[in-house]
Amino acid sequence: MKKLKIRNYDDKDFLRIENLMLESFPIAERPSKKQLQYLLSRENAIISIIEKNNEKIGFLISYDMRDFIFTDYLTIVPNMRNKGYGREILKKAMTFLDKPLIFECETPSFSEMAKRRYSFYLKLGFFDYGINYKMPSLDIEEKPISMRLMGGNSRIEDEQLDDLIRTLYTKVYSHVIDFPQNQLLLEN
Repeated sequence: MKKLKIRNYDDKDFLRIENLMLESFPIAERPSKKQLQYLLSRENAIISIIEKNNEKIGFLISYDMRDFIFTDYLTIVPNMRNKGYGREILKKAMTFLDKPLIFECETPSFSEMAKRRYSFYLKLGFFDYGINYKMPSLDIEEKPISMRLMGGNSRIEDEQLDDLIRTLYTKVYSHVIDFPQNQLLLEN
């Protein structure tokens, strides 16, 4: 155990989350300040601040979607990465969940880091649903991103995946689904 403290989000954490988003995610996967404020204020948001020695070292943002939990963001500050903290957080999360956990991961061919991240999730026992999935772009200038839809805890039946993806597009990404480049996602 790495002696991490996990606590609920407080409004005073906003600036730290915003800055860590800028450091950790490419523009197409990163919400604007206004989008981030909206995401953090959602009624179904589950926002955890990760601390070590009273220092904020990361965060986890998920949404309770009734039939599953969708994890949108997990990140650790750059100088604390590769020390097992992400693994510890995900393992803890899995012990508390009574629903399937769903998240997006860049395709392994996207970059060397994406390949390592994908392998990391598989080693932790998560599974790839094996479907073509596009994450809506969070920036009006960017295109949707090819991702792997992954899961853990329990598996959603294959015949329910289309409904799950539609739920992600219309509920999680409701703030950007009207961008012209994202509209085609709803039609397919």
